[in-house]
Amino acid sequence: MKTRDHIRPARIGAVIAGALLVALTATACGGDKVDEATKNMTTTNAPTTAQAGATSTGKAGTGSTGTSTPTEAPEPDVKDNDCVRIDRGAQNNAKITVLNCADPGAVLRIGTRVNGMFCPGELGVGDQSSNYVTYTVSTKYGSGSGAGIPKYKLCMYLNVKQGDCYTDNSTKTEVQIAKGACGPGANRVVKVAQQASEKACTGSGANGYLRYTTPPLTICVKK
Repeated sequence: MKTRDHIRPARIGAVIAGALLVALTATACGGDKVDEATKNMTTTNAPTTAQAGATSTGKAGTGSTGTSTPTEAPEPDVKDNDCVRIDRGAQNNAKITVLNCADPGAVLRIGTRVNGMFCPGELGVGDQSSNYVTYTVSTKYGSGSGAGIPKYKLCMYLNVKQGDCYTDNSTKTEVQIAKGACGPGANRVVKVAQQASEKACTGSGANGYLRYTTPPLTICVKK
């Protein structure tokens, strides 16, 4: 059987209440192995595809917006299974918008909310065995502090179906993903299985996969 690459997640830390970073724990797509370039992303204005924030090609560290007097943003009003877009405002605030799951901008879907540090299937700090995009909601920054205190984390997965294609135009400082035409360079979803195992991709022609445990899901991808 042809070897398939586990599409490793890249992590970008975030804070929601206060000066913010968009919490996009994203995934590199296709069969290529992921590089280890670190990406720091602040919440400056960016295209809608970047706001959706689903994929990148390397690990990303938590950065700082450098705002000394942050404004407080409302917590996202979302629930499990909601399809969402992440918007980034002019004041370094981040916002999650719930969309119809058929909307092309709804690149992400809420898998679960956790009160701890890790999404389901993650074994510890730096673990890359899961592929969740994470959005961390934290308390407002204290004066002179470098980060807020985490309250909870939203664990999100790619909202795609068999036959969908998406492109990954991420840079070292910006995450951009968009669903669109299945042209050159696009990542094609060849199978979506309701189980958390790469074995579900056997015989599908995939050379990469995204695996989630809550809900149990494996997305089989061909570059």
